[in-house]
Amino acid sequence: MILSYTGYSDKIIDFFASADPELDAGNIKRAGESMLYNRAYNYITKIDIQDEYHIKIMFQEANSKLEKALNQSLSYFESEEEYEKCAILKKYLDFLNFSS
Repeated sequence: MILSYTGYSDKIIDFFASADPELDAGNIKRAGESMLYNRAYNYITKIDIQDEYHIKIMFQEANSKLEKALNQSLSYFESEEEYEKCAILKKYLDFLNFSS
């Protein structure tokens, strides 16, 4: 979700900004990022690292893309000064033995 958005978001924002020059592309980008990272965070926090099935799936999916997405989320919430979310994301990174 996060990696897909970062790959095409600038193209979409540029498209809308060129269609209507009065649109504030910066505001659109900030709103889109907020929606993206908060939705992804909502999904991430549904993972229970005490549940054997969740643990199994997490380690099956633990790769550089997951690490990158978690680190991007961590950076976003640091920039927004939402440190409680940062702590939870860091817990997942540490659990998967990713360095951040």
